[in-house]
Amino acid sequence: MTCAKIALALSVLGMVGAGVTLSMGVVAFYGGRLHFQSIWWRLSWWDSWLSFLVGIALWAFFCGSPTNDLMPKIGLMYRVWMACS
Repeated sequence: MTCAKIALALSVLGMVGAGVTLSMGVVAFYGGRLHFQSIWWRLSWWDSWLSFLVGIALWAFFCGSPTNDLMPKIGLMYRVWMACS
């Protein structure tokens, strides 16, 4: 796998993990803080966010900026949009 695919996988898995942790009802927001049912859910929460941040850092510092890949596509979509309107 390429650097960008690994970074994307880490970021997506991190967000999915955080979403699963929130959606399972094991987190309560009380007094301005998150309260977890057990230490394992807390570790899962932090592991998910760490995975997300490592994916973003990997992409930004080692794989090149994600905008480098997106800008030509955005320009093409803009030209197609203007030609159709």
